[in-house]
Amino acid sequence: MKRNILFLTFLLCLSCGIKQPVEFTNNIEKAKIIIHSDPKGALIFLNDESTQKFTPDTLTVNPGNHKIQVALNGYQSDQDSFLVTVEPDSVKSIYFLLRKLNSFGELVVETTPANAVLIIDGTPQSKTTPNAFKLSTGPHTIIIKKNGYKDYKLSTNISENQQLVVQKSLQVQNAVLLESFANVSCDPCVPATENLESFSHNNNDSTFFILEYFANWPKSNDPFYQVAPTDVIERVMRYNIGVLPGVRVAGSWTDPYSLSKITDSYSEKYNEMNDEIGVSVSKLLSNDSLKVEVELFQMEEVANLDEMVLFCAITENNISFDSPPGSNGLKDFNWVFRGFLSDKKGDSFAITESVYSKSYSKLWNNNWDYSNIKVIAFLQNKNDKSIKYVSGQ
Repeated sequence: MKRNILFLTFLLCLSCGIKQPVEFTNNIEKAKIIIHSDPKGALIFLNDESTQKFTPDTLTVNPGNHKIQVALNGYQSDQDSFLVTVEPDSVKSIYFLLRKLNSFGELVVETTPANAVLIIDGTPQSKTTPNAFKLSTGPHTIIIKKNGYKDYKLSTNISENQQLVVQKSLQVQNAVLLESFANVSCDPCVPATENLESFSHNNNDSTFFILEYFANWPKSNDPFYQVAPTDVIERVMRYNIGVLPGVRVAGSWTDPYSLSKITDSYSEKYNEMNDEIGVSVSKLLSNDSLKVEVELFQMEEVANLDEMVLFCAITENNISFDSPPGSNGLKDFNWVFRGFLSDKKGDSFAITESVYSKSYSKLWNNNWDYSNIKVIAFLQNKNDKSIKYVSGQ
């Protein structure tokens, strides 16, 4: 209790004499795209992600450019995709003519883990593995994708009335979680944020994820802090953060003012990783709710698995203000923490038969831009705070 009183007193002292931040609103006028196909019943893809909707249907999207594709097994589209540009509060309609394959063979794909997505000759398929796919005879390029795993690419030739079977164990894509602690009125946070921006541009973005928590000092009305204050406070208390800025790499402290030390910490943690557990994340905006599925796949025996808890967090990128929301002058923000879908202390789990699945749902905030949303799932040790298994979408 005494420790908490001292901590809160410290926060109050730091918050004096800084100007009030500007409130942020992001009311985006939506547009609509109506998708038809002949025959109907084709799965619709928006910007290379499945919408889990089938033609004919309507997508509600942000203004701008959007890539639309459809897939129906046994059929091929005359046009692979449409690039559609929509204005605010506008409606556009597109039509796909699908041709039935007359001369075809069959490709059977089985993967470990299952539910991988196939992209065949640049077109996402409507079915996931394990499954059979009718393909036109001739050469094809196939990419097998599953979140949290490395892509597998192969070229093959399909013969008429022949079946080709592909079995593949996918390789885990290891990644490191970097957690940053800042505030829009924290002047020393500016060079730390610039270091993270440089780090993100210099490294392979499939090998790391960044979460930036905005604490309640020196100004408690930081607009980002106010979105999920109890979640942020829990994270601050977990690491005993008393000074801003702060950066944790895979749960361990590193110097936020040194790009080289951030990079070295990331490299060290990445090289320590192995393929014991695969983490896979899928997200979907449906009926004003964000729906997320997290899968854990135990590839090998894991020590101290009972000491770990599962976290699932929402972040948003590319947030810009006309004027700075605080006193440190920053107007553009990435990796902004929007709250946990999991419990703020993490969810317990038990992997049985090598697989664990957890579903989350949250009422959508219309001030957020779904195209800039990333959901990050990670396992953290309750005792030593280390983070080893991470993925995001």
